[in-house]
Amino acid sequence: MQLNNAIKKMDELEKELLEKGISNSILKKIEQLDYELLKLNNAKKQQGDDTERKSESSRFDFDPRIIDQLKLQNQYFNYNEILNRQSLPLRTIYKKKVQEYFKTKE
Repeated sequence: MQLNNAIKKMDELEKELLEKGISNSILKKIEQLDYELLKLNNAKKQQGDDTERKSESSRFDFDPRIIDQLKLQNQYFNYNEILNRQSLPLRTIYKKKVQEYFKTKE
């Protein structure tokens, strides 16, 4: 019922603005309409029909075990990266073969 009254007042204000332009009486009517709309909005929130988003930030607990797992994974990948970058020592047999190969190439 109040919503219908607010809509009617909005239509009336629109007509007055188009016909007469801006005046002090119209500004007062706009303020009154704004106040009524705020009351309607507050009443709607109290009824539980609020459509605004609600926060969900504290619904989930923090699990510190995940961080420990990530640290272990990072250590593993870092270790593999180091192994990939370092040249592995060759056995003496293969060292000799490599040296002979390069001597013949020169």
